[in-house]
Amino acid sequence: MATLYELSKEYTEALNNFSVDEETGEIIFDKNKIDHIESNIKDKVDNIACFIKNLTALSDSIKAEKNALDERLKANDKKIESLKKYITSAMELAQMDRLETARNKITFRTSKKVIISDDDAVPEKYIKLEITSKVDKKAIGEALKAGEVVNGCYLEVNNNIQIK
Repeated sequence: MATLYELSKEYTEALNNFSVDEETGEIIFDKNKIDHIESNIKDKVDNIACFIKNLTALSDSIKAEKNALDERLKANDKKIESLKKYITSAMELAQMDRLETARNKITFRTSKKVIISDDDAVPEKYIKLEITSKVDKKAIGEALKAGEVVNGCYLEVNNNIQIK
């Protein structure tokens, strides 16, 4: 079977291949050929739509699996942190600063972390100001729909395919 592109090309050629009845001015097409091409186009589009549905279902299941894996990752990371705190407290209680066995070497490394207990009390020289701007597409869309002219903006009409 021909591709959808080839069928579209055949359809256009069939429409352009017409004759005109001199007496009546009637445009004459090869109706059987056009009907046959239309039928093939419908079959091809239907098959592609089914393929899109399959790909959509696959994407949905991949997303669901990704979310499940993300949840498992979070739970695993929490368990790791919990177990680290558990052995840290046990070693601190036993006043052990290191433990070395045939399978593991456990030591502590000192680090420092900044804790801010009151953001409002921090001097101004340590405050970093970040300003971001974002175009409000919703407001622009409403203005354009209301007939206003917004420089650099216009409404584009799209035909979004719905496959159900």
